[in-house]
Amino acid sequence: CITNKSATKPPRVLEAAAEVLRPRGVRVARVHCWHPIETKKGKRTLAQRFGFREKPPVVMATNGKAPPTFLAATGLNAEALAAKVLAAVIPDAELPKASIRDGKRSTSRRVDPVGKRPEKMEENLENEEAAEGFEVVQEEEDINLDE
Repeated sequence: CITNKSATKPPRVLEAAAEVLRPRGVRVARVHCWHPIETKKGKRTLAQRFGFREKPPVVMATNGKAPPTFLAATGLNAEALAAKVLAAVIPDAELPKASIRDGKRSTSRRVDPVGKRPEKMEENLENEEAAEGFEVVQEEEDINLDE
């Protein structure tokens, strides 16, 4: 959404985000959201029609079939803004499997190594269980159910 003051030149972040989004088939437009336009219910602004704030900044995205989704875009770089727009307009099945958070895509996940407990730790656990009255089973016993 733009005002008369911001109508002359788009912000650099918006221009850069548009360059990122264009190859994905997403069009970017700047709209006067606070100027009354003629609607079926009389003259109203887009802000009144869609029920959003009456002053900038407002960034919204839509897939053309549903009402617009409003995005928190203050302080984002172009890649982050483009990632938020893509997440809003493309169904989840079509998004890359990488996580999108403020435009930073990460496919790596933290993996904690899990291994066998040290023998000393095993002995300590067995001693604690025995002291608490738990039965400690050292080996499994084969039971023949056919007899």
